[in-house]
Amino acid sequence: KGWLTPSETLLLYKNIQDTDVTQDLLSRLLGLHHVSVKSMSVLSAMGARLTYLTNDDANRLQELVRKQIEKPSSLQKTSTTGSFAQSSIAPIKYEGETLVKPYKNNFIPGHLLSSLPIIIVLVVPAIPIMFLFPAFVVQYAILISIFLIVCAVGVAALSYLMALIDENTYSYSLSENGLTIELGLISRYKKVIRYEKIQDIKLHCGFAESFFGFA
Repeated sequence: KGWLTPSETLLLYKNIQDTDVTQDLLSRLLGLHHVSVKSMSVLSAMGARLTYLTNDDANRLQELVRKQIEKPSSLQKTSTTGSFAQSSIAPIKYEGETLVKPYKNNFIPGHLLSSLPIIIVLVVPAIPIMFLFPAFVVQYAILISIFLIVCAVGVAALSYLMALIDENTYSYSLSENGLTIELGLISRYKKVIRYEKIQDIKLHCGFAESFFGFA
């Protein structure tokens, strides 16, 4: 869902508890239903609400989820042969190895893109102030423009510095035991997440990042 900041939520069938079908006043007048999928994490409450379905579609969806929950072995086979067959990503074979950072984190462009809205807010007013209001008309116009530009450069420099810190302090690895994440500059933090304990997966893409394919 989402346009400015699109996100994708994956709820594993094995972790789904139940589904609720609800209607507000307007939906009742229009004959529409909302289906909420509940899992063992709070992520489902925020990202798993399918809205404005007809009564038949809502019931059909609820029944489909129920059947998938009751047949985990069949589901696993479908997921493996379906999802992976349609994409270029093959299942990872560890064979006792530990894969350290198998996918690249683009920290520098990522941090700069995150600060891009602030930089634009600072730079855009500086240009018309500098050219439309010369110093002999508005005494401090040039100084204001220079100040805004310096602030924008400062924001970019700070983002670059934070990116360098993340580049040298953040690490993750994949192994048969699970996903291990390590980060922190002054104090280190290490977290091991076993695959069978993972509840939901959410893919988030900011507005600026969406133009460059980052998520």
